[in-house]
Amino acid sequence: MKKVSLVYFQHDLRIHDHPGLYQAKKSGLPIVGVYLLNPIELQNTKWGFLKMGPHRQQFLFESLINLKQNLSQLHIPFFVFTKNEKIAAKQLQEHYEIEAIYAAIEPGGEEQNLFQSFQKALGVKKVLSSHDKPLLSPDHYPWLLTNLPGRFTDARMKIESLINVHPTLPSISSQSPIEEGMADDFAEITNHPFKENTFIKGGEDAALLHLNQYFFQKQSVLTYKETRNN
Repeated sequence: MKKVSLVYFQHDLRIHDHPGLYQAKKSGLPIVGVYLLNPIELQNTKWGFLKMGPHRQQFLFESLINLKQNLSQLHIPFFVFTKNEKIAAKQLQEHYEIEAIYAAIEPGGEEQNLFQSFQKALGVKKVLSSHDKPLLSPDHYPWLLTNLPGRFTDARMKIESLINVHPTLPSISSQSPIEEGMADDFAEITNHPFKENTFIKGGEDAALLHLNQYFFQKQSVLTYKETRNN
């Protein structure tokens, strides 16, 4: 079996400025990407309505499809599993020897429980986690965790006077192709009945286009304070 680094994708469905991908690339081992779609996400809640509505579901599936396309250009296999995490772990164990897992820190209990169960099933003890969501991670303001100001404005002014935002991480280079040879549930994603002309399209490529339009083409950010509640 091929020894690999596993990047565990959650809400970080992109390749640009991605701490996990960057650290995994530095390990020198081939990279394999994995996404687990928790089955409860597609079920009804105990109150009888969908936990994930159709628009959010399509946005997620479009994001997964786009991520797979972008990772394939780097020769990084990407597997999506929609069933039990223990089944996914068993399939991975049959094809790869996983040296370490690289994952973003998620605050949600369901996300944490799913990851811990998956890690336990894989039997991989080495986990390298990173803060991926916030522009400023807790290491920017350790004092804030023990001495929280009474007002948001006080905290903001102190943070802005003390810290510098970390620069974005460099793009990772393509790796040598590795044999994929493993079935997953990605076909369930691509066979989804997609609706045309949705308000927002999922995926990193669409997000980068929107970001460029907002900041540079229309420069909407210049009137943010006046239009933020629209």
